[in-house]
Amino acid sequence: MRNILLLFLLTVVSLVISPKASALNPGAVDFQKAEKATPAEAWIQANDGWWPHISPDGKYVVYGNGGSYVTNLKTKETHDITNQGDGASCRTGQWFNDDNIVTTCYGKNGLEVWIVTTGTWKGGKIADIRVENKDPVELTVTDYDLPTDGHWLATTIEGLYEDGQFVDSDLGHPVIAGDLLYATCDRGSNLGPICIYRDGQFLDSFEIQGLVGEMNALGEYVAWGGYNGGTWGRTSKGGMINLGVWGGQFEDGGPKIFSVDGKIWLATFNGFSSCALRPWGQTKVILVKDCPAASWDVAYDGQNIIVAAASDKGQLHINKISKDSVRVNLCGESCTDLPDSEVPRSDLLPSQNTRSFSSNPSIKAPTDGIPTDLGGLIQQIFTWSLSILGISVFVMFFYSGFLWLTAAGNTAKIGEARTHMTNAIFGAILLLSAYLILYTINPDFVKNTVNLPGLESQKTK
Repeated sequence: MRNILLLFLLTVVSLVISPKASALNPGAVDFQKAEKATPAEAWIQANDGWWPHISPDGKYVVYGNGGSYVTNLKTKETHDITNQGDGASCRTGQWFNDDNIVTTCYGKNGLEVWIVTTGTWKGGKIADIRVENKDPVELTVTDYDLPTDGHWLATTIEGLYEDGQFVDSDLGHPVIAGDLLYATCDRGSNLGPICIYRDGQFLDSFEIQGLVGEMNALGEYVAWGGYNGGTWGRTSKGGMINLGVWGGQFEDGGPKIFSVDGKIWLATFNGFSSCALRPWGQTKVILVKDCPAASWDVAYDGQNIIVAAASDKGQLHINKISKDSVRVNLCGESCTDLPDSEVPRSDLLPSQNTRSFSSNPSIKAPTDGIPTDLGGLIQQIFTWSLSILGISVFVMFFYSGFLWLTAAGNTAKIGEARTHMTNAIFGAILLLSAYLILYTINPDFVKNTVNLPGLESQKTK
């Protein structure tokens, strides 16, 4: 009885103090009461504002689900780049560099990748995206994350392609940072690990904390988050850092990485249609109130931070926020806070806006296990022929034995069985002879699956 009474008292005490305990985070500010930034300029740009992407210099935003549109963020002038040459119909896009947009278009023969240049607003096709059987990849696209920093990605049912070259079949959530490619090693997984590639070649992988709902990178700095797993990052030296700043106050979604005056900044959003902007690793944030980030992007134009956020209905909200706006602390002492001197510098990273796109690559299906020259084709034909003949000999022996067993003294059936068996024996002799002849000519024709005495395999060059 005494133990039950003690348990009851402890329960009551915990209920009384728990609201206060949740607030015992020295220095933290409640989100609802926190001061929000006053935009230098704000407007609703469009109702078809899905998938916005801001140019690296902050001058333009491209967007659109039913088409592809580009707006000058200074003059508000909008250009429709949906219809390109040769009947191509394009949808949204991402920035190859300051002046060129990469967009996916529906062409005459399927899905195409086009480059569109600002000013002229006309483009040219750089790739056809097809699968092995020549069906348009539009029927099989699972996701695509077109370019940043002068490269582009496309994901088909075969796997991930970078700049038209096949990379791997098991990668998910891909993102490009210069010549580096980051992706979850297990396709579509949000658990990690994360694999790193350079120019299509595997470099390394690392385990993560949190979950990968979305990933973003700038050079050797990469950040990820989502699924209520917080926001995490990896530094250029391979260290893990907790980049969360909401202190459990509804942090959600994946982070955006961008550069402000030579330093790396981070942007995240929460369930109250608000975004938080801050230097990498710092706790105090600029809160942007009107940020319904169903799909969104962030960039810096040299004067203001530009936030383009589309609501769950596709309405595009544009906010220009001063980098010197008031900053608040939602975490208190529970979050990591780097001094200004330790915030990594983006201006020390190599420039990524110099890549040429004059080539016209076409995405092709993987060739693993498929002959790519005449010698390989002959080898595969011979190998399959020998295999089929071997199976035929076995089947005839089996059939002959079955006839013999079921003949029940019938001399005609026994004779038929003997004939089949004799033919099968001759077939086996011919099969062995063919193998020896091919092995003598070139062991590679029969894949050198059996090492015959006195005959050493010589690989052809």
